[in-house]
Amino acid sequence: MEAERDFRELKDRHFVKKFITSVDIERADFDGYGHLRFSKYPWYFDLAREKFIENNGLGIKDMKERNLGFFVRSGEIKHIRQLRVEGDVNILTWFGNYEGDVFVDIFQRMERGSQSFAVYKTRNVFVNLDTGSHVKPPDDIIKMLFG
Repeated sequence: MEAERDFRELKDRHFVKKFITSVDIERADFDGYGHLRFSKYPWYFDLAREKFIENNGLGIKDMKERNLGFFVRSGEIKHIRQLRVEGDVNILTWFGNYEGDVFVDIFQRMERGSQSFAVYKTRNVFVNLDTGSHVKPPDDIIKMLFG
């Protein structure tokens, strides 16, 4: 299965940090068949990404005070199996290696126990909130996020 190969690729790629977020999947986010709605996957993955950033000492308030935003520029979700039951899931988040650019690649996986449900790969960008232009983040932010 293609998504399963994506997990094995992690061993060959350099990711700087890994963070695990537990999130509660709400009953209202399921469709009539009892499956998590497709539109909700990015929402839960983004929630975990924001928690990762806050856990590293850089919340949204801090970013706004610096006039910086951190946004998903593009993303791809691959389903492995349907999530059918509400309750807690873990979202594992890996930040990619920062190479002095405005872009950061992030890889995430949603799982419960030994079952994986989806993977999410995103290319993220730092943005000046006044102009909307892509910007390189200050060195102290790079150190907070990437060590």
